[in-house]
Amino acid sequence: GWSFPFPHRQMVTAPLKESFPNLRDEILAGVRQSHLFDVLTADEVAHLVDSAKLCTFAPGEAAVRQGDAGSSLFFVLRGEMSVEVNGNEVARLGQGRMFGEMSLLTGEPRKATVRACTEVILAELSKSAIAELMDSNDKLLERLGEALSRHTASNQQQQEQQVESDAGERSPVDYLKRLRDFFGKG
Repeated sequence: GWSFPFPHRQMVTAPLKESFPNLRDEILAGVRQSHLFDVLTADEVAHLVDSAKLCTFAPGEAAVRQGDAGSSLFFVLRGEMSVEVNGNEVARLGQGRMFGEMSLLTGEPRKATVRACTEVILAELSKSAIAELMDSNDKLLERLGEALSRHTASNQQQQEQQVESDAGERSPVDYLKRLRDFFGKG
């Protein structure tokens, strides 16, 4: 004869673990820590934080690749990232650090590959979220232009022994014009 087993059920009474824990406070801390966004009001910061997208990467996975187009910047919420230029590691980024702002703000290709060293959770801020804030806060555009000028000068000092940069030296006014053009504000 034939026998049929009875169906079995398992009742789980423990609460489910969140796939992505609410990291809003960590995103908020990262945005507040960044000199780029210190000209924003509390409401503007809240809007930026709420627009952030969470991304996870396993060890060895690249969040961004050198030469690719970029339309977002990232905050490291958990884990550690390796920054590689032409295959050589030039820096490590831990919790609270930001990357990708140069491509986001200028439209230039990514200057480095950023790869996860450990399991990583990132907060991604898009070009559209930044553009919305530029419409309501004129000081943000100026701050971003100043930051781009400083960042470029710092990168040029670090890479003097490598291939000469095609960007050359630019002033905050040059970057302000480029930002206005890129975001359609000028």
